[in-house]
Amino acid sequence: MRKAEERVLRHIDEGMAVRLLREIIGIPSPNPPGDTREVARFLAKAAQGIGLDATIFQVEDIYASVVARLDGAGGERSLLLNGHIDTVPVGNRSKWTVDPFVATLRNGRIFGRGSTDCKGGVAAMLAAADALMKADAQPKGNVILAMVAGEETLSLKGTGHLLEAGAINADAAIVVEPTALPNGILQIFTASRGMIWLEVVVEGVSAHAKVAHMGVNAIEKMAKIVLAIQGLRFPRGLEHPLCGMPTINVGTIEGGTSPSMVPDRCLMRLDRDVVPGEDSAAAIDQIVNLINDLKREDRDLRATIRTILAEEPIEVSKDEEIVKTLKEKVEAVQGVEAKFGGMIGANDSRLLMRRGIPTVICGPGIMTQSHSADEYVEVKSLVNAAKAYALTMAQFCEQ
Repeated sequence: MRKAEERVLRHIDEGMAVRLLREIIGIPSPNPPGDTREVARFLAKAAQGIGLDATIFQVEDIYASVVARLDGAGGERSLLLNGHIDTVPVGNRSKWTVDPFVATLRNGRIFGRGSTDCKGGVAAMLAAADALMKADAQPKGNVILAMVAGEETLSLKGTGHLLEAGAINADAAIVVEPTALPNGILQIFTASRGMIWLEVVVEGVSAHAKVAHMGVNAIEKMAKIVLAIQGLRFPRGLEHPLCGMPTINVGTIEGGTSPSMVPDRCLMRLDRDVVPGEDSAAAIDQIVNLINDLKREDRDLRATIRTILAEEPIEVSKDEEIVKTLKEKVEAVQGVEAKFGGMIGANDSRLLMRRGIPTVICGPGIMTQSHSADEYVEVKSLVNAAKAYALTMAQFCEQ
């Protein structure tokens, strides 16, 4: 390891990273409603405190994002680090053994809502920038830290807004979503599933329950569709080496107004994940064709289908410079090979990749801890991420 890199690593402040994470866990930012104003103000002040230029961008009053910049000496490649500061709601508080907004430190783990998804990544990238500043290791290219709102509700009010406004752009990006193994070892994610949400409405004919044969029960007709969807099987050839098999899930269903009435309307919404190599339009057609087949079999089944959203899967080449550089630095910090993986959930990498920004995903925390009760991140993982980010910032932006 070069002396310059050793100097940067000496300035990674574990105490600062832990304190920062505990502070921002203590500022609730559940989405819904998605109000990130208070945590954004805190992070902007923290970024300015370590010497970065920081600006708050606000959408619809409550969705606040922070863009902090470490301007380079001039002319070389720029690097964006992106992490979201909204979280999912706490859910059932009785399932938690700790206060979700107190950030309990226990046995090398920091517990609290957002610790893994993904305030831990945000704290790590600020700790990395702090180390560069303290080591006086100003890179030639710019480093941009985007701490964004709205990721838990499709990102349009956070990363999407910043891209549209021209507030962020770079030659490459790291999204700091959790990618660690249960032992805390960071992985490098180069692929993410896409996501389709469909809404299906079945129209029936109302009647009194005592003469149900005179009506058409929309719930019963919808049940045929649900069972057919649950019976879908995907060919093994669709399996992606990093993201696995596609998935489909009926998530909500609404219908009927009274037990004494034949329901004349039923609404269902479903999620269909698509893996790299699949096409969203083809996946939608599969479900449309399935429902049309059922309609031909049952003339009383009247169904309409609406696409709520269709997000394509993404994959970045392992030969991209940002992927190779980050992998090298993660391995240097951890002393073991950093394996490749894929993200099962949607994240902001899809928006960045659409803009032609090669994007890799790597962050502290275990993905399956996201959205759970007693969510936690390991301090070891937090510190290793900060070290890897700092070294990547320094090298990538020098070339």
